[in-house]
Amino acid sequence: MYGRRSRPFFMCKDAQCGCIAGEQEALIAILELPNSPRLAARLCLSGRIMMSTRLFRTLLMGIVFVASTVVLGMFASSATLQGRLGWSERPGSGPVTRIDKQGYLAGEIISITGGGFLPFESVMLRVSHTDGTLEAGMGHDPWFVSADASGSFKSSWSLNPNDTAGVDLVLEALGSSGSNTRASFVRRAAVTTDRFSYRPGERARIKAEGFRPNELVNIEVNDGHSQAPLTVLTDKNGHVTAELELPADNPASGAFVITAVSADSQIAASITIPANFFSVIDQQGANDQPGQKDITRMGRDDTDPNYYNLFWSWDDTGFAGQSGDACALFDNDNDGNVNFIVCAEVGNPSANPTQVTQTAGSPYVFSCNNSKNDRCGSPVGPLSFTSSDVQAGVLGTLAAGDLITNTDPFDATWLLGPGAYYPNDSTIQIKIRKGFLPANSVLANVCSFPSVGSGANNAPGDCVLTPGGGFLVIKKDAGADTSTNFTFNVSPVLLGTPGSYTITGTGQTTGIGLDLGQNGWNGSVSETVPQGWSLSAASCTVESGAPTGTRSGSTISIRQSHHLQLHQSRSPREVDGHQGRR
Repeated sequence: MYGRRSRPFFMCKDAQCGCIAGEQEALIAILELPNSPRLAARLCLSGRIMMSTRLFRTLLMGIVFVASTVVLGMFASSATLQGRLGWSERPGSGPVTRIDKQGYLAGEIISITGGGFLPFESVMLRVSHTDGTLEAGMGHDPWFVSADASGSFKSSWSLNPNDTAGVDLVLEALGSSGSNTRASFVRRAAVTTDRFSYRPGERARIKAEGFRPNELVNIEVNDGHSQAPLTVLTDKNGHVTAELELPADNPASGAFVITAVSADSQIAASITIPANFFSVIDQQGANDQPGQKDITRMGRDDTDPNYYNLFWSWDDTGFAGQSGDACALFDNDNDGNVNFIVCAEVGNPSANPTQVTQTAGSPYVFSCNNSKNDRCGSPVGPLSFTSSDVQAGVLGTLAAGDLITNTDPFDATWLLGPGAYYPNDSTIQIKIRKGFLPANSVLANVCSFPSVGSGANNAPGDCVLTPGGGFLVIKKDAGADTSTNFTFNVSPVLLGTPGSYTITGTGQTTGIGLDLGQNGWNGSVSETVPQGWSLSAASCTVESGAPTGTRSGSTISIRQSHHLQLHQSRSPREVDGHQGRR
């Protein structure tokens, strides 16, 4: 700031003081208290004024600090500070710093927000390990941000993959006024698999990330019994891939738990994989409905002779005072219309967006009049049931608890992807006694509704399956081959659904949604055959296993209820198969 003459700022009653003739009033802040005279803090300047934004904020902070100190010293009560610059501070409010999650991968952007600081206050931010360690070159140097007129700020930070001093960290925010806040978080890893669910004895492809480069990681599968771990070395990015053969027996809990832990850094991750589910994703693709209406996936397990297991996922974890409502629709007379529904309602307990649980009263059961294929016509209920009839809870265990899962199938490669809150969804598993369902009941669909407490008789918000539709699963048995890419093309597909799928070695696709319509789906599955491979045989089966259909060249037509299998080989060991199912 430059000028021929300036006077320091001063305080007085607003009506009794001001700048003298020829001076400019550069800054002013007015303080008011109930039943008290209004006080003003002014800075009067003369001459040519040049002032940087930083200097402006510094001077204003000085005025606010001095004025606030004087007023608080004079009056033992809370004050409301109002300025002609348009900011305010609530009485008794303290500074707070927030981060958007409790755990982060190395390199992941951490969103930081702060509030309750003085207007335009300079705030120093620094991330350290909880024991105070500050490794050089690992991003632990402090940096500075300026609060806005409301005392809030936004910033970001990311963890260096080479950080070696531990997984527990703390973010500290220190204001120039002396205010200080802290927020803790942990470094985490993440584990994904090539499929959502497996049958016992199958091989699972595991990918893990978030570890340090070139460190040993132990990967172990737990089905209720201890298994020998597989030790693998991460690459230069801290990523690791491996194949695990799952135990041959059904897991006691109904799920496999896969853990990946570094013995050196103690970075760890785990994933729970439900066993025996046939799972399919939303036929309409990513983000086809807003918020809690959007259903991303459903699955069913019919292997238990006494119980029917199913699950579904909402593409939402922050319900913002609303609830997620959805129902499983059952048809027991094979006409495609709904006779029976089992519903669940979830939300954020105490408005906590980091947790999702069932609401009081969930789950609900209703009978329907067989008049609609996408909702419950003339619902009767809610019907009473016992805990042996219907159970609902956490995926894999059915326990009460947090329903957030990192299972969103829609990443950024999908049209309109990634899903909201990716990679997280809210997932509920429901176990229903088969004797409780009407005889011959078949799961027809899973749909979301505005509300389920009255029977889900309104138009659905989103359905995983187009009413009357079906699914195709392409399976390949490539023997011991684990590296050859086999590309399959499916036509026609629904809008937003990919038409091309690649299986590496032995494996299978997820369920591919098809619009069967009134006369079934007339489409084709063809393969881009890798060099050295040739088609030798093909066959189709319906879901019961009975053979049906014939192959035409290297393409096979698919109709409703067909269960398809196409074999091609170059040698007896090199075989691949396709399988479709409704």
